[in-house]
Amino acid sequence: TIPSSPHQPAPQAPQAMARSDRVALTHGVPTEIDGEPVLVSAELSSKWTKFRCCTCSMMPCVAGPVGIVVGMFYAPIYALFCGGKREEEAASWQLLLTPTALHFTQKVYSCGCCCQTTRTMAIPLDKIQDLAMVSDCCGDCCGFSEGDGIPWQLHVQTAGSSASADGHASKAELVVFCLKDMTAFRSQVLTAKRKLLRGDVSGAPAGKESTMVAPAAAGLDSSAAAATLGRMEALMEEALGLMRSGSAPAGGASAAKADL
Repeated sequence: TIPSSPHQPAPQAPQAMARSDRVALTHGVPTEIDGEPVLVSAELSSKWTKFRCCTCSMMPCVAGPVGIVVGMFYAPIYALFCGGKREEEAASWQLLLTPTALHFTQKVYSCGCCCQTTRTMAIPLDKIQDLAMVSDCCGDCCGFSEGDGIPWQLHVQTAGSSASADGHASKAELVVFCLKDMTAFRSQVLTAKRKLLRGDVSGAPAGKESTMVAPAAAGLDSSAAAATLGRMEALMEEALGLMRSGSAPAGGASAAKADL
């Protein structure tokens, strides 16, 4: 064995070697994405692994009686060989909040141990209509929630989403299960959205500012706008006075347009 030189640089961690221009990592935690600082990095609760194991192991049962028989053989195989896939899924899961968007990434094995699909999406904050927190009997009975009646699903509804009669999102843009501190994360997203709509997008790259900003931020001269409004008000008062007296001079409309 050849001893290593004291001046030889230490090998990089695999996660650091996989760093790209899109996502900046510090000790494995994202700090920047698409040129924007990460304000909040959400986490999964301890219930998420139970949720994924249950949904994957019971998948054959949806095929009816034949699926139930297949599931009797599939469940032991899943328990022996598919645990590592859940760890991969959990490691790939990311839900990041930046000043202008909500970024989501996750790898999912559709069949429990094969048919891998990775989903990456970004939802602009100004497109988010609501963040619906949902609880149901499935989460309460199966132990996916933190307690009876406590929400365990977060439905991100955008302008293109639709809601059912009970208020639940029928076509949510994104559904997140078993999120840790869901209420706090929802509040942080809504706070970031309010800041964006006010034009407070410090840290966001150029060109990503919201269009719903004050006139001065949009390039308008506030003093000139105030002067124009003042002239319009004076002309309207003069026109109202002439209408009351019934002696509006010819060409008054033309003169008003010229003053504007």
